[in-house]
Amino acid sequence: MSEARARVRRPYAFRGRHLTTIDLAEQVERHAALRELRQALAPRLGAQAAQEEVEATLARSLDDLGDDLLAEAARDIDAILRTWSRLADAYRSAGDRAEMGRIALELGDLPGRLEERVHLVPNAGGLIDAAIPTSLVARLRYPVAAGRVTPEQLTQLGQRLKEAMPRAISQDLLRAEALERLVQEAVAPLLMGLRAQAAFAADPAAPDAAVAAPADLGGGGWLTRPPPDLARTLSSGALQLERTWAPRPPPTPDHLPQAIESIALAADGTCAIWGPWEPWLHELGGAEAARRLGPVDGRAWWRHCLAAAMCPDGRRAATGGAGITIWDLATGRAQVDLGEAELEELYALAFSPCGRWLAAVGATRLVQVFDSLTGIPAWIADLDEPALCVAWSPDGRRVLSGGWSGALTLHDAQSGALVARFDDVGGSINAVAVDPSGQLVATGAGSGCSPGGRLHKGEVGLRLWDAHSGAVVRDVRGPRHAVAQVAISGDQLLAIVEDGTLRAWRLRDGRPCGRVDLTLVDDRPTALAAAGHRVLVGTQAGWVAAFALEEGECRSS
Repeated sequence: MSEARARVRRPYAFRGRHLTTIDLAEQVERHAALRELRQALAPRLGAQAAQEEVEATLARSLDDLGDDLLAEAARDIDAILRTWSRLADAYRSAGDRAEMGRIALELGDLPGRLEERVHLVPNAGGLIDAAIPTSLVARLRYPVAAGRVTPEQLTQLGQRLKEAMPRAISQDLLRAEALERLVQEAVAPLLMGLRAQAAFAADPAAPDAAVAAPADLGGGGWLTRPPPDLARTLSSGALQLERTWAPRPPPTPDHLPQAIESIALAADGTCAIWGPWEPWLHELGGAEAARRLGPVDGRAWWRHCLAAAMCPDGRRAATGGAGITIWDLATGRAQVDLGEAELEELYALAFSPCGRWLAAVGATRLVQVFDSLTGIPAWIADLDEPALCVAWSPDGRRVLSGGWSGALTLHDAQSGALVARFDDVGGSINAVAVDPSGQLVATGAGSGCSPGGRLHKGEVGLRLWDAHSGAVVRDVRGPRHAVAQVAISGDQLLAIVEDGTLRAWRLRDGRPCGRVDLTLVDDRPTALAAAGHRVLVGTQAGWVAAFALEEGECRSS
């Protein structure tokens, strides 16, 4: 059977258009993890459907990696061209030769920087040269030529380079090391989730038993470590493991295991909401079974919990994926439904401190603020780029958002007017949090495009800003990989880092005080929430772990 599979070619095309030399069927036979996933799916789907599903899983992971690389390239191209346009304007309006000479030195570096960034594009140098004025003197004197380029020429150059990038990236996806790591990161959580489901399927009480302490899970990974060993492995300094929740069985057999994308935690730490499919309300103080929010109806499919937020009074919550639903937590019923057509893909939600207003950001490139009681939009601001995170200032006067360009924007909460735009951090801003005093803003950043990739040169993973002036207070030392999530609780700064760790620092001096490595249980953190002395972390395999946040001893990380 395996020989028959190997003879069937399944060429992979990036974005369905750009054919590559990657053979999906061959990769399944080559990688043990993909073969194991096929074997695990076969009893549920059948041999042929399992093969197709594994190939599709690999194709989706390649698509995601390629899209991330494209987004990073587009961001860098735009940043270089914005700098070029600004310097060219300054060059043309310079008042004396000394100033022109200084600007010309900066301009002279830009074509080379741009060519280095898009080196994958065939004839990239030719495309860039075509944008430079064509006189012989101009070509011999690059800085002067670069200063004569018009904004229209730069816009055209950017479009041509970005149009050529997908095909160039499609040919770069076959790097052996990247593909091996991609397979491991894409498949390991699915296998862990399937194993957990198989274990719970053998026990009729599995759904209720999914809410359990480490002692109930038994002793590699979450399921096989003895409870004391699990607690020791996943406790460090200020972060002490209290409890874990196993992945919830999927709504139907056709659903594959999914990561926990978002967690909303009540301010008093007594209850929380997470998915990974429909939202469930979990009471954290006892052994009560979780409650599913909303009925199983025709609208349940777009209520996936990709983003979640808890109202400060703990009585209502908002969740969403393709649309937004605001829930009454006492009854579990939807109060407000916002249709999917208005929002496209949702990335983050945040309630205002008073609980009246709800901010949302996503793929629409907009910051939207709604009246949470009626669902009526209060205002909409265009960011010119997808925003990945959103937060409110503690006084409710500002809405903060960050996105692909690495800029942190502040809008007036009442009118939506742009108040400030802080300098970039070199990579996309993935997460933002404001300390309770309203004095400091923490951002987690980094493109993290290659699987397990480190921060690129110039990227700042974790930064503290002055909330009023935008001045950099401190670049927090420690993370060498992109920071995906941040939270502030009391004097503790918490972050999920793309190397698979949950980390804690003292806010007042940036000293590390806790580091938990979830790769030790073959998993990775994907969602973070903190309130008081409780921290919740969701994982790629669908687990949720609760940590007690203590005054940990400061140490290096």
